[in-house]
Amino acid sequence: VEITVTAKLVELPKKIVACGVLAYKAVTRYRVISVDKGVYEDKELFVVELCPENRKLGETRTLKLRPVTSNDSFADDFKSTAGSRWAHVE
Repeated sequence: VEITVTAKLVELPKKIVACGVLAYKAVTRYRVISVDKGVYEDKELFVVELCPENRKLGETRTLKLRPVTSNDSFADDFKSTAGSRWAHVE
């Protein structure tokens, strides 16, 4: 099940490892502005981003997302915050 949303980036991980030779994925927090495809009811969204150091707080983006699976590997500074995690489909 994929969804597409327009959302505003409101929080980055506290510790960001810059991508270099290895790709680094971490969870970022967005505020949902609109659901463009699919169904998503919550106002917040937790997205696994590749190289989150390239993102800017306050930026608004259209994101194509899929649910995270057990095969996904990422850092999650928000793990104590309830809510599903979604992987950004590049």
